[in-house]
Amino acid sequence: MKRLMIAAMIAAAAVGTAGCGAQNTPEPAQSAAEPAAEAVADTTAAAAAAGEYASGTEAAEMDEAAPGAEEEAAPAETDAIQESTAEKGIGLEGVNNARELGGYQTADGKTVKKGVFLRTAALGDATDADIARLKEEYHLATIVDFRMAREQEQSPELTIEGVKNVHIPIIDETEMAEKQSSLTPEDLEGIDVTTKVGQLRVAMKAGFVGPQMYVDFLSGDVGKAGYAKFFQEILSLPEGGSILFHCSQGKDRTGCGAMLILSALGVDKETIMEDFLLTNQFNEKLIAGERQMLAEEGLDPGFVELFLPRGDVEAEQRGGGS
Repeated sequence: MKRLMIAAMIAAAAVGTAGCGAQNTPEPAQSAAEPAAEAVADTTAAAAAAGEYASGTEAAEMDEAAPGAEEEAAPAETDAIQESTAEKGIGLEGVNNARELGGYQTADGKTVKKGVFLRTAALGDATDADIARLKEEYHLATIVDFRMAREQEQSPELTIEGVKNVHIPIIDETEMAEKQSSLTPEDLEGIDVTTKVGQLRVAMKAGFVGPQMYVDFLSGDVGKAGYAKFFQEILSLPEGGSILFHCSQGKDRTGCGAMLILSALGVDKETIMEDFLLTNQFNEKLIAGERQMLAEEGLDPGFVELFLPRGDVEAEQRGGGS
């Protein structure tokens, strides 16, 4: 049964993008992101690292804004997405959801340095061209893998000569097993646990999928320690080097990590949420394929819309008319 719950978590990670455990939906994500950030702020190591980073150490250098930028900068609550999806992408051929955090303005008029913080999905299908780009253009120094051990078994981490690999799990697999043990045969009745959809349903019943998931990532001991260590890795970056962090699809665990970095730098909440939601654009084709897969499984349309709302709905949720 422990393997069932791990499979359920992997299935949940593999379906959709970020947000309500599978798809980027602003309101549930935001309601979880804010208390999650507070939870990590309670972790002394993470808070100290964030403070050092925001103050501008060499490892966490930020570009100065152009002269007069402080006077001309738009209010933090406007122009949340300050660059297009194409500009955020880092041009990898075999890696999904590959983008960076550089280019966002901070509250004090600075700009997050480009080419330092890279966020992606799993790297198992990276091409030789991808590896060359990461080394030569981005001067990759560190890869941080947020996945569970079993996820790594299914898709081993990419190793690149001269690049440091760090495994920092965010999900407590022991706690997963304990939650699984609370499920009764009645809870699993009618669920085919051999299918991705069935595993997703199990994950929901066990409480692994939903807005609370983000709070769990960041308020649990494993998650707090993990993100604190992540910030320490940022602080130890060599001058001119970059850090790439990822999970399975670069959405939930990776999205929380990106949220913490941008928050530490003073980027406004609206921009942080819009960056979080960019996963829906980078994974557009993947989402369409998963909608079809779920429909073919005979899943209730309402369930599909919960996890994979259509793009036009997302645009309305983001204020797409503005």
